[in-house]
Amino acid sequence: MEIQQSKSLKRKIFNGTVQISIIVMLIVGLLNYMQISSSIRTLYFDTVERNAATMAILMDSEDVVFLRENVLKTMAESGPRDPENDAYAYIQETEQYKRVVELLNRVCAEERSSFMTLVIADNENMRFIYLADADAFGLSSNHVSFPGDVYAMSEAEKASLEENETFLPAYFYEYEERGHTVILYSAGRAVLAFDGFSVLAYAIADLRAENIAKRIWPVILGNLAIMAGTILFLAIAVVIMGNLHVIEPLNKLSKAARQFITDRKNSKHNEVAYFKALGIKTQDELEQLARSMSTMEKDLNNYETEIVALTKDKERIRTELSLARNIQHDTLPTTFPPFPERKDIDIYAIIDPAREVGGDFYDLFLIDENHLALVVADVSGKGIPAALFMMVSKILINTTCRASLSPAEVLSRVNQLLCENNKEEMFVTVWLAIVDLSSGEVRYANAGHENPLICRNGEWSYITTRHGLVLSALEGMQYTDYTLQLNDGDWLFQYSDGIPEAANVNNELFGDERLLESCRKAAMDSTAGFLRSIQNDIDEFVGEAEQFDDITMLAYRFRKKEGSDNGNN
Repeated sequence: MEIQQSKSLKRKIFNGTVQISIIVMLIVGLLNYMQISSSIRTLYFDTVERNAATMAILMDSEDVVFLRENVLKTMAESGPRDPENDAYAYIQETEQYKRVVELLNRVCAEERSSFMTLVIADNENMRFIYLADADAFGLSSNHVSFPGDVYAMSEAEKASLEENETFLPAYFYEYEERGHTVILYSAGRAVLAFDGFSVLAYAIADLRAENIAKRIWPVILGNLAIMAGTILFLAIAVVIMGNLHVIEPLNKLSKAARQFITDRKNSKHNEVAYFKALGIKTQDELEQLARSMSTMEKDLNNYETEIVALTKDKERIRTELSLARNIQHDTLPTTFPPFPERKDIDIYAIIDPAREVGGDFYDLFLIDENHLALVVADVSGKGIPAALFMMVSKILINTTCRASLSPAEVLSRVNQLLCENNKEEMFVTVWLAIVDLSSGEVRYANAGHENPLICRNGEWSYITTRHGLVLSALEGMQYTDYTLQLNDGDWLFQYSDGIPEAANVNNELFGDERLLESCRKAAMDSTAGFLRSIQNDIDEFVGEAEQFDDITMLAYRFRKKEGSDNGNN
């Protein structure tokens, strides 16, 4: 695996170097081509301008005057030259014409021009009129012009002559010859009279450039070959240097990382410093990477040690919480029916803490054979502190109730006891009721707890009374006893605030109205079935939302004792 990756990286470095170099080579080749082309064009322009200037200087002005006068005279009489009836033939027999043509041929040969001509500019008629042409003795008759021949003058040439009549600027044009494109560079210079000002004619020098590509490409290809060899050398050098300074250190880091992971998976916690032991000293980013990996290794080892310790602590806490939950659960009456020998006591309770341990609690116990105490309470806060405060509160209420006190007196005394040394400033809401099992009279007091519900003749409603302050909030508080009468078959239902404050995913609360409606439609064949029906409604409403508070419910149905009269109406 390491070798394959190494080769792959080498190949990428080599290929990348070659690709970039080829792009650079093509760009340089293009620039080279443009530079050489420009230089050759400049050379051609300079050559034709120099040849034209040389011809103009060497030309005998008397011979030019003779040719000019005779050509213009014949042009006026016969018009341009007609090869079938050449009116200009006599001019070609003159010594002046022969001397001019000979001079044109000599300069053309010495200066390596392709063509040399002598013309007159006829600006008015937009044409040039030939006086003489090199090779006029038949050496290249297909391309020779004779006295009286004309060719059109371009607008650019006319404009140039009007601006400066002493020369025609160099230019080039293309034409087809035997299926090949030929580039012709051309320039002209004025042949002046003896006065040095009057223009008699123009010496035109032409230079063929059909082999310009043949001159350029050998140079370019030679340069490209040199560049290609240089690129190959650089690519090999880059691969060798890259392998030494990049690939090998990376392979070491990769191998150390794999070994580090493998040992961790196999739980081999040794003291080997995998990355520090590599000794990478490249003095660049790779050395920084090796240092970072070494630091990471050290941090991971420390983090792993901390995680192990935290996991042990968390597991210990989870075990302790589970034990606390079991202890708390065991302190509550969870066996139903709680008094199986008493058929007149029909009661059931449910508690569902939001955490492992909670602050809600309920209690039910016989004070004597004829009095049943019912307690539903809710401690502030959650978790272990609330659970401890809950157990203290439950014990105090249970113990105080057995002193034959009224519910209000019990709450007042327990409040005083809880206020002592309450440094955490915790409190508890309590609903305490004492039921006379023979008469159905219920005396109760409320220390900031929820209003209970009562069912008479199949109709559910809230019992609303004035609440007292929560226990453990303020010393010396006095509470009020309230009384209600239960008839045979009447129900009492008390709960904690975890029910009306239960929220769904849309943050909607279950609320008092939904609770009342749930009571009305719940099955009432048994107290257990009634509470399970309420619990199902709450679970259906909450859905996937998280439970934030403890939920406690207690349902009691009064059953008349045989042989007693509770004053049924």
